[in-house]
Amino acid sequence: MTSLEPIEEMEVSVQSELDLALSNALQESLDSRPQNTLKMYQKRQHEFSSWCKSIKKFSDGDFVTEAKILLYLNEVIIPRGNTRKMGPDNKPLPLSKEGVEAYVKSIIDLYKYQITMKHIIPATYPHPRGAALSAKMVCNIIIILLIFYSFNTAIYSFKMDYD
Repeated sequence: MTSLEPIEEMEVSVQSELDLALSNALQESLDSRPQNTLKMYQKRQHEFSSWCKSIKKFSDGDFVTEAKILLYLNEVIIPRGNTRKMGPDNKPLPLSKEGVEAYVKSIIDLYKYQITMKHIIPATYPHPRGAALSAKMVCNIIIILLIFYSFNTAIYSFKMDYD
């Protein structure tokens, strides 16, 4: 039994080195990011984590899955719209495709961190950018184009009536 103890200690030591290498690589990646990207990712990731833990109270906490991203987009992000741009009725305009994609990217970045640092096998939690999320993004583009078209048509007809 004593002959196995040094091997186990060596494995723990090697695992510690591997963990340190992963942690250092992630930190270097974060340090090389533009400050605005880092700030926005942290803000969006924190909001997603809070929603998962405090509002939805998922049993696996804030671990990122495709279904959670879709639910979060449908319940929080898309209904809220673009809080920086208001329409003629003084309500937020819908988020653009890029605006929705920015939320998705920041949450997927959280997933990558979780997979790396928690040593979770990706087969257990597959990458969240699956077929359903991709289809949702395509549908959002179509909806945004329809809203944009109807909004511009209303402005155009208003201008014609005014002339």
